[in-house]
Amino acid sequence: PHGDVDDVAFDEERRWLIVRRGPYTLAMNFAARAQEIPVTASEVVVATHDVPPANDALRLPARAGALVR
Repeated sequence: PHGDVDDVAFDEERRWLIVRRGPYTLAMNFAARAQEIPVTASEVVVATHDVPPANDALRLPARAGALVR
């Protein structure tokens, strides 16, 4: 199915992007260092690296991403 996203958030200076659609959130860290991305998640669906779910932030490695719900 196709459709619009529910929300997009980004921090150009810190180099992260968050895209929300329905129950899913895509969090991406484009920075050259690991950092916490402000995402609430109970389950990591798929990720480029090992990323444990967290209550109010995901700690993503450098140049990594995760799809969570």
